[in-house]
Amino acid sequence: MRVAFTVCTTLACTLPQASSFAAPMQASAQNQGYVDLVGEEYGKVAALTRAQVVAIQNNAELGNPEAQLQYGMVCETRYKLLGISIGEGQAQALGWYERAAKQGNALAQRLAAGLSIGHPAAEIQWYEQAAKQGDIGSAYSLGEIYLQGILSGKPDPTEAARWFLIAAKGGDADAAIKIGSFYEDGYGVPRDDSEAAKWYRVAANQGYWPAQLALGRLYEAGQGVPRDTLQAARWYSKASYRSGDAAFNYASLIARGLITGKNRRDAEFLYRQAAKLYRSDAINGDSAAPQKLGHMYESIAGMPRSLTEAYFWYLIAKEEGSAADADVERVKLRLTSKQISDTDERVAKWLDAF
Repeated sequence: MRVAFTVCTTLACTLPQASSFAAPMQASAQNQGYVDLVGEEYGKVAALTRAQVVAIQNNAELGNPEAQLQYGMVCETRYKLLGISIGEGQAQALGWYERAAKQGNALAQRLAAGLSIGHPAAEIQWYEQAAKQGDIGSAYSLGEIYLQGILSGKPDPTEAARWFLIAAKGGDADAAIKIGSFYEDGYGVPRDDSEAAKWYRVAANQGYWPAQLALGRLYEAGQGVPRDTLQAARWYSKASYRSGDAAFNYASLIARGLITGKNRRDAEFLYRQAAKLYRSDAINGDSAAPQKLGHMYESIAGMPRSLTEAYFWYLIAKEEGSAADADVERVKLRLTSKQISDTDERVAKWLDAF
């Protein structure tokens, strides 16, 4: 369950302030994101004594919505204290969340939605009510629901874009990346590269490397922003420790002599960094990474050239569904039969392992 709760300044409603449980997120500037405090609320529940739990239960039974929310958290996370199973705890938690939610407690609405998975109508109902009170996490969750077509069986990109935009305006970096890609692709919204760049920047300024990579790419191409190689390098550099594509793109700018103060050794280091990250991605199931590695070993200056390694990675790419047949055949023609058989054996071992 995704935890993200804040005051959304784009919505007319604000959260009730009667209790710390009514508004467990702190608002912040759009380009700075927000501070998620829901974990702290669960932490408070984890520290409650048995006597405190009994007192909260009593208040919940008297109809106090904050106590109902808090006792729901107890049922959900401290079911052993209550002598019940995890399933019973979740069922009781949902009941208490719904009682608080019906009294307008936004966090309870959000948590009720989170425990209503498998019942999309109820899930959407609670998320919408919470989102209208400023719950950015609920707005994001609604975007995902419509993007995945959970309710209707097919994606609704327009509705997904609407909710992602609300969450992005509240400072949610994940939502900013999503709506940025929607604008770049013209998916659910009219294509607008400048809007794409704007929302990528919101997430990039929060340190999200996919957005930093995307923003670097836009600056390199002059897409939605003025073409600026130095800005492209800046954003690629920030993402290069996490993204093989960012390290590769940054290395390519340096190798082409476009970055003052950087030299061939810097490019070689970044190419090796890219290869390391691509290999990690391949191990973790990224189907695009093996073909990129094959390309690097076959033809990128600054990498140790190895046709057997290129063949190995192209074969992995082919086995994982990438269109690498031409790559495999091209390199295979330049290998000995022993190199081919040895590499085929390595590929079989790799596929067994991963």
